[in-house]
Amino acid sequence: MKKPGVLVSIIAVLAVQVAMADERREQSRVISETLGQRLKSQLMAAMQAGGPVAAIETCFVVAPALAYDVGTQAKTQVGRTSLRLRSPENAPDAWQRQQLISLQQRLDNGEAWDTLETFEVLDNGSARYLKAIPVQAPCLTCHGSNLGPTVATRLRDLYPDDAATGYVLGELRGAFVVDWPAKAP
Repeated sequence: MKKPGVLVSIIAVLAVQVAMADERREQSRVISETLGQRLKSQLMAAMQAGGPVAAIETCFVVAPALAYDVGTQAKTQVGRTSLRLRSPENAPDAWQRQQLISLQQRLDNGEAWDTLETFEVLDNGSARYLKAIPVQAPCLTCHGSNLGPTVATRLRDLYPDDAATGYVLGELRGAFVVDWPAKAP
């Protein structure tokens, strides 16, 4: 039989691990919300200043830089992924692909958008988070079925293998991704 002191130590270690996981989950939510808000703000400003083609340019140049900046500030890796890619740099790994499929199934089963996330702590202490990105009305300008000719041309120029069109309002566009290192920052 284990001594009570050892059991108390084990319980204390487990409590710390649970608290750290909860903190990372909450930080992941804030990080993905921050990236989403900053990206949306930049895209809307570009749209107002120069129309959809300017927004495409902004997404092409600014979105990766925003993800890098947000991730660097949080001492983690941040990005976006999807099952229907526009940029090959955002291709999901096996875990992300599995989680995107799960998010889609949850959405199909009527789950609310604000709960469509997943968080997992791995055996090595690292953690992974995905938060669903819904297709909203402004997204359809560059991701919908009825693209203007200048939009379609610019998308082909920048993203020759683009598979991120044909969406309808309310579909799962993809997810924000937060990958935490094994050691707490």
